[in-house]
Amino acid sequence: MDNKIIEIPELVSCGVFDSRLTFGNVAETKNRKVSIYEFELPIDETGISYINHTVQPLDSSLVLCAKPGQTRHSRLPIRAYFIHLIVRDSYTKSILNKLPDFFRPAQRKKYEEIFTAIIYAHQTPSVQNTLYCHAKLFELLSLLVRETEHLQKTVHLSSANERVIEEAIDYINAHYLENIELGDIAAHVHLTKIYFHNLFKSATGITTHQHILSKRMERAKKLLVSCENIADVAQRCGFGSQSYFNYVFKKETGITPKQYKKSLSQNYPEQ
Repeated sequence: MDNKIIEIPELVSCGVFDSRLTFGNVAETKNRKVSIYEFELPIDETGISYINHTVQPLDSSLVLCAKPGQTRHSRLPIRAYFIHLIVRDSYTKSILNKLPDFFRPAQRKKYEEIFTAIIYAHQTPSVQNTLYCHAKLFELLSLLVRETEHLQKTVHLSSANERVIEEAIDYINAHYLENIELGDIAAHVHLTKIYFHNLFKSATGITTHQHILSKRMERAKKLLVSCENIADVAQRCGFGSQSYFNYVFKKETGITPKQYKKSLSQNYPEQ
């Protein structure tokens, strides 16, 4: 990077995008080709973004980076902070082009602070705010440079991370009927709770809690076929009480365990 001249990216547009205000009740946008760099920070846990062949359910831990030449569309609704840039110098392009289309940075809050600062400065124009906006754009580029360096190191660690996730899943599968928590699993793989939580969710798309519930629900459905006592099923599947089991089961399936048993008897009548 020594002696490289970095140009200030041209800020094309920025703000807060709310698809309900722009598209109303439209369920999905049309596919389009990206012509500039488009950065977005999802605000809600709703919507799905498609960039080329990548499909990503959106949540507020993500940063989206669409690049010129890509195609994208979205399943709505979506709310997000956005910044659209024209970048001319080759060095900055090389940095941005190394970024994944979607990534979960360690400093997601810092991105949000920079985005909101740029949006405010751009929407209240003055000489002072123009200079401030330029400074924040350089701060964003600096953050993205560090992001690419971090992601490159992460690639070298990916095989080790895969082994950690496999070991964690093996541990969960062996102990999911017990009262295990995130801290127990993180300790088993010798990682801090926060680091392991982020690693597991990034690798699997779900939390350890969701994985444990999924295993317990799978077992509960099998037991409900033959076990008459629902309270016994709850206990044998690691739920603290029948009421909690009923709550989780209905939340996951839309019906109660009793209704599920009844549906099974209707589907499989005695011969």
